[in-house]
Amino acid sequence: MTRTRFLTILLSGLLLLAACDDASTVGIGLVDEQGDPEVRAFAPTLFEAVPIKDETGNAQRVLAGQADDPLLGTLAATGYVDFQRTPFDTTGAPAITGVSLRLRPDYVYGDTTAALSLGLYDMVEDWVSAGAHADTTLSKGPLVTAFDLLPTDTLVTVELPPDWIARNDTTLRSGTFESSFHGFALEATAGNAVVGFNGATGVLRVATEKDTVDYALFRTLSTLRRDTTATLPPHLAVVQDGAGQGVRLNFDFGGDDLREMPLNGAILRLFADTLTAGTAPAHFVRPLLLRLQLVAASEDDTRFVLGEATLSDEGYYRFSPPLAVNLFSLRELLQRAFFGEQLYDYFELRAPTNLNTINAMLLFDAGAGAQAPEVLLTISPQSR
Repeated sequence: MTRTRFLTILLSGLLLLAACDDASTVGIGLVDEQGDPEVRAFAPTLFEAVPIKDETGNAQRVLAGQADDPLLGTLAATGYVDFQRTPFDTTGAPAITGVSLRLRPDYVYGDTTAALSLGLYDMVEDWVSAGAHADTTLSKGPLVTAFDLLPTDTLVTVELPPDWIARNDTTLRSGTFESSFHGFALEATAGNAVVGFNGATGVLRVATEKDTVDYALFRTLSTLRRDTTATLPPHLAVVQDGAGQGVRLNFDFGGDDLREMPLNGAILRLFADTLTAGTAPAHFVRPLLLRLQLVAASEDDTRFVLGEATLSDEGYYRFSPPLAVNLFSLRELLQRAFFGEQLYDYFELRAPTNLNTINAMLLFDAGAGAQAPEVLLTISPQSR
């Protein structure tokens, strides 16, 4: 679908919102006086796991480590960080007395009690962070140093060795630092946790005989690799942030039965297995993905977000009215389809793109009986 067509649709369409949570009253208040609304439930005709490209470049958090999850498999994360120079007094060429990398952990997935060992590697070539995905492949340079941390630490300080400081003395002082220095890679060598570091507080601290200055972290990337796959109980599918796992689904709405039928409300409801997802070995933390994103997709790779949903106390996601930036609500998208304007081929469920975690949730699939996904449509049969 062309951008021009989408712009035309955007300008001509009005966002009509989905109704309340209770399926028995979806659309009430939007129906005229021609008759009582009727609610119809539709089960998915397609529900399958699909790979999802997650954008992790320049995220607020950078991930590094490895975690062997007995439920979801083994994941390894490599974090890339780069800094921008802060000018300092170079009068008399004061000797650099120390350089340290200072990072503040703010996230953990895995064993919180065992030490995590990370290697710090030079990046010898420039790399692109803007728009980069979690499956990006970068080449790292030689090992600078190795260090250990506990996933529960609140500050990690890595002292860089004197030989590294000597090799990079001129670069650290240079006004062209940003183009000649390419940052570091953080990669696990041992341990059982993936740790997230807050990008807003990460610094490269340079101490001289005269002053101490912090070079601010200005670009990041987290890449993730799955070494073993998930082993799930029957009728469950996983959606996991960062790890490239989502769900594709679709529905058959009965062909001619709903053709040109005014649609007063539509909700998509998906049930989660929080018990299985939340059960982990002692000291192993598996943060749950409490929010999902619904995307309408076409075979030509056109995608647009319909909305997001938060896990309810009753254990399901119900997709809410769209955000202001969205083109359509689910209700409007289906309404257009019933009137012959098919703007999508299927739906995708994925993690919101702004998280940069590896949080996960298990969803019941189409064969899960009463807990299977469903779309509830509210129509007024006498109004057509």
